[in-house]
Amino acid sequence: MSKPIISLILNNTAYRDRDNNIHKLSYLTPKKYFLNYIRVKRILSKYPLATDELIKKELKTEFDIDISTVQVFKIRKKYFIPSRTQRVHENNYESFEYYFSRPKLLINENLLKYKNSEAVYELISTSKINYTYKESHTVYIGSTKNLYKRLNEYINSKGHTPKLRAYIKSNLIYFRAVETKNYKGLETILLNKFIDSFGELPLLNSNNSKK
Repeated sequence: MSKPIISLILNNTAYRDRDNNIHKLSYLTPKKYFLNYIRVKRILSKYPLATDELIKKELKTEFDIDISTVQVFKIRKKYFIPSRTQRVHENNYESFEYYFSRPKLLINENLLKYKNSEAVYELISTSKINYTYKESHTVYIGSTKNLYKRLNEYINSKGHTPKLRAYIKSNLIYFRAVETKNYKGLETILLNKFIDSFGELPLLNSNNSKK
């Protein structure tokens, strides 16, 4: 059924509510502004540091919606979505948790969906680490152009440092990820935010030497 026909039906079909008020069916459909807000939120779940220009491009690519950056700005303002600058500078580390996938055990069968995925990822311990400011389960933050390949290396004891390899071998480890083409940039931001929030780098980031 074409969009014009659907629109015709919605605008010319009525229903009566329990208070005996008559409404067009279109009354029940979400407004375009709200739908675009949902789409913008979806894009930001994949590209948390996207500019309004990138949001505009992704709306066109993913949803075939062609709107201006001014309209993107208005949607953000209407629904209180922070600007990119605010997202980078005002958020602490925990505020980025919204963008990560749900934690999964670091085993091969949990990696299959990430073949060729560009991403920032966390390695998570079941026990909390006492950092300078507060505790956290996060032990490592990294980024890669192929998440499946990188995490498989950890499973097969091929991590970049002896300390990382030894820790993974002797502990139950989970992982979570943010899929993004800007994985290098986001990794740098997350590491800096982790330092701001916890007072130091994650346990396994703090020694990248090959001692």
